Amino acid sequence: MRDVDASIDSVTLLGLQIVVTPDYRGRGLSHGIVDVVRQVAIDRDLQRLVIPIRPTHKHLYPLTPIDRYIEWERDGETFDPWLRAHVRAGARIVKPCSSAMTITGTVSDWESWTGMVFPESGDYIVPQALVPVTIDRENDTGRYVEPNVWIEHSL
Repeated sequence: MRDVDASIDSVTLLGLQIVVTPDYRGRGLSHGIVDVVRQVAIDRDLQRLVIPIRPTHKHLYPLTPIDRYIEWERDGETFDPWLRAHVRAGARIVKPCSSAMTITGTVSDWESWTGMVFPESGDYIVPQALVPVTIDRENDTGRYVEPNVWIEHSL
């Protein structure tokens, strides 16, 4: 708010989340969404667009640290489809964030949320989770710390 109060013009648009619902995934919509968001920033004479990205295929490799995952390539391009869509649109990967979101609940919460049973303390691979969920039966807690990747589009 200090910038607004001081009449300092903004130079960056920060995106918080872009979601394509499951019924519409795989139709190439992500490229169009990226183009539209970039155009919004350009139309407002902003210099850059910054977005935290949840890589779409990271959940298939939950044991691989995010900083290694973002280095992977396939056919000379960024491995992850969502990151690749941004890179193709001119973005650069700024850096990974190893703790973008934390979800903590009781063991029964986690069993309810996942449909799994956690019989002992330890790390568990949970469908669609980017990293393992840590279960602590002694303290009746489950904890998930999700990473993401910050990208920047220079406009």
